[in-house]
Amino acid sequence: MKNMNGKNYSINAPLETHWMEAPCTTDNCGKFNNGWMINIDLELVLEDGRALGQQQYDYIKYVSGRKFKEERSDETHVMFIFYPEQQCFEQHKVKREDVDALYNRQQGRAASVPLTVREMHKTTMEPERFMDGMNEDIYQHNKEAKEG
Repeated sequence: MKNMNGKNYSINAPLETHWMEAPCTTDNCGKFNNGWMINIDLELVLEDGRALGQQQYDYIKYVSGRKFKEERSDETHVMFIFYPEQQCFEQHKVKREDVDALYNRQQGRAASVPLTVREMHKTTMEPERFMDGMNEDIYQHNKEAKEG
């Protein structure tokens, strides 16, 4: 809830402190379950001159350790078809079970200026105190609105 009598209420779970990397099996990854495909353009070169397509090809084929089938549509395009039940290339994140959400109330701060992670941790309230304060502010806001 934002801007209730100059106060902003939020419940947060910052990526840095409330999430962790997880394997495909933990994140119910469709690629792990079904397999996936990646198309590589061997002539793809970035503006800085790096041959990205060739780097991707070399990594997948010689470094990644994944099981795949390779199909070429022409001299410069390769499709890798990856078999199921192996880690994909995405970085999965799952919510940490051992860390509670952060209940924050900001006073006198512009609603468009988000809290930093450090500020969230410094201004965290107990859930009961957070709800009591928010309910009181909603009550006061409604009372003032009715009175004009």
